[in-house]
Amino acid sequence: MKINLAVCLFVMTMCLSHFAHADNCSEMIAKANDGDAVAQCSLGLSYNSGECGTVDYVEAVKWFRKSAEQGNAKGQNALGVMYSAGDGVEYNLTKAAELYKKSAEQGYASGQANYAQLLVNGAGVEPNVSEGLKWCKKAVEQGSDKGQAVLGTLYRTGTGVPQDSAEAVKLFTKAAEQGEIIAAFNLADMYLNGDGIVKDYDKGIRWCKIAAENGHPVAMYYLGIAYVDGDGVKVDIEASVYWYKKSAKLGNPRAQCSLGEMYKDGAGVLQNYAEAAKWFHAAADQGHPKAQYYLGVMYEFGEGVEKNTVESMKFYRTAALQGHVEAQCSLGSMYLIGNDFTEAYKWNKISAEQGNARAQCNLGIMYISGDGVRKDSKRGEEWIRKSAAQGYKPAQELLNDTPA
Repeated sequence: MKINLAVCLFVMTMCLSHFAHADNCSEMIAKANDGDAVAQCSLGLSYNSGECGTVDYVEAVKWFRKSAEQGNAKGQNALGVMYSAGDGVEYNLTKAAELYKKSAEQGYASGQANYAQLLVNGAGVEPNVSEGLKWCKKAVEQGSDKGQAVLGTLYRTGTGVPQDSAEAVKLFTKAAEQGEIIAAFNLADMYLNGDGIVKDYDKGIRWCKIAAENGHPVAMYYLGIAYVDGDGVKVDIEASVYWYKKSAKLGNPRAQCSLGEMYKDGAGVLQNYAEAAKWFHAAADQGHPKAQYYLGVMYEFGEGVEKNTVESMKFYRTAALQGHVEAQCSLGSMYLIGNDFTEAYKWNKISAEQGNARAQCNLGIMYISGDGVRKDSKRGEEWIRKSAAQGYKPAQELLNDTPA
C-alpha cells in the first residue's frame, strides 16, 4: 500500500493546528475566568465569531460587559457595537454611545470612530457635527479605517467640512484598502454614478465586487444592474439574477423588486409569476412603489395570485400616493371601469400631466364624453393627440376614426 506523504503531512499539520487552537481557547477561558480584562474581551470576540465553538451573541455580550466594567477600552467598544446592532442584547444606541465615548476617551481608535459617527448622525446622542469631526480626526490620525470612512462621508456631503469629492475618494480608498466594506461601497457608488468625480465603470465595478463579496446588500444590487446594462462588465442576465437574489435575501427592497421583474419576464430564470409575486410582496411590504404597482397588475389579472380587484386597487393606490405614474393611471382606469368618474378623472389627470400616454388618452375620452368633467371636445382631442404623439395606438386609432 502506497502512502501519500504530502497528505499525511497535511493531516498532521491540521491536527496540530486544531490542538493548538483548542489550547489557546482553553487558556483564554481560564484567564477570562480569573478576571483578565483583555482575555475577557478576546473571549467575547471568540463567541461573537464562533472561533472557539458556536456563535453565541449572548455569551459574547456577557464577556464584553465584564471586560468593559474593568475599564478595558476595546471591551467597551465591542459592547457598544453589540448594542448598536442589537446582537445578544436589546438594541440601544444611547447605551452604545456611552460605551463608545468611554472607549474613545481612552484613545481607542475604533471607539473614537464609532462615537464620531453617532455624534454626526445624532443617533443615541444629540447631533454635534463639530464634536463628531474632532473624534473622527483623532481616529484617522491613528489610521482607523472606520474613521477614514466616516471622515470621507463628511467630505462627500460637505458636513462640518467644505464639500470635497477628491478628498472623500482619497479617504474612502485608504479605508477600503484596509478592508472597510462601507468605504468600498461608497467608492463604487461615486465611480459608477459620477458623484463629484468622472465616471469610471472599471474602478466602480472593482470596488462594487469587493463590497458585494463581503456582504454589502446595495453593492450586490448594483452588480445586478451592471450585469443587465453591461456597465463595466459584459451583459450576463444569469449573473444579474444571482446578485439580485443575494441582495433580495438580505432584505434589499430594490433588489427584491428587480428579482420579481426577472421572474415575471422570465429573464435569466424560468418565468414564474408566483415567485415574482412573492418578491414583489417582500418589496411592497417595505414601501417600494414599483413593486406595489406590479402587485396591483398581478391582482388585477390574476397572474401568480388569485384575481382580486380589491387587492389590486389597494396596491395601485398605495403606489399612486407615492407618485408612481403608471399606478396612478391604472388606478384611474379601475375607477373608470367601476363608473366612479370623479376619482377616475382625478387620477388620470395626475398621471396625464406627468406624460403618461394611456392616462392622456383616458382623459381625452372623458372630456369628449363629459364623464367626471365638463364636456369639452376640443380639450379632449388635445389630450388624445398628446397621447398619439407618444405612439399610443388606441389614441392613434381614435384620431383615425375621427371625421375630418
